[in-house]
Amino acid sequence: MCFFALKWRRGLMTTTAVGWGVFLGAIAGYYAADISDSLVTIIIFMGIGAIVLPILTYNIPGVNRFMIGYIVFMKIAYMFTTELFRRGSTDWFGILLLPMIIGAIGGVILAAWVDVPVSAFVLACAFFGASEAAPIIAKYINYVGYGITQDVNWLIDPLGIIMKLFSIELSDIPTLVSLLILMGFGIPMQLQIIKNQGYSYSIPLIVFETDNKSEHGKIVDESSK
Repeated sequence: MCFFALKWRRGLMTTTAVGWGVFLGAIAGYYAADISDSLVTIIIFMGIGAIVLPILTYNIPGVNRFMIGYIVFMKIAYMFTTELFRRGSTDWFGILLLPMIIGAIGGVILAAWVDVPVSAFVLACAFFGASEAAPIIAKYINYVGYGITQDVNWLIDPLGIIMKLFSIELSDIPTLVSLLILMGFGIPMQLQIIKNQGYSYSIPLIVFETDNKSEHGKIVDESSK
């Protein structure tokens, strides 16, 4: 089993959890400040959220599933809104806000899918693997497109070059399509692997690290502790 997919790159998971913690803390602090009428109250709640939510993310399966779902669905939606922006169909507000909304909806759905706790793991594995291969496939698709049309736009993306200066990687249609196709194959393959290993789809997944790196990312249930 892919440890990094299970945890979805600990740094990214933690950063996302901190962001959500600050956001939720600000909301809670806003209502608490109505009582105390203090900006300090809001700041304190934001700090508490930034600390508590990452802890819950790595200890509560439902919160972990939400974060994984949010990241995966948000990133896929961002790839789509990038293309809409290039075509002039949305503005900067849409390219950033829409993926966050879609990611939150996807996260809630995944968190509520308690009958199949393994779903978050499978989705993350499929996305992680596909995101590694999709850009390579897209690169050769672009080469073929340029070879057929001699249109340099297949090879050069002015918007992408500008955004790279800010370390932001934009996507294109070939990458998005390749990702979705690979995930379409990857998800049933992951389910089959889990089934072949004798695990139930309802087995709880626990995100953990151990001193023994060979143990990272293994499925743990009560009977195996």
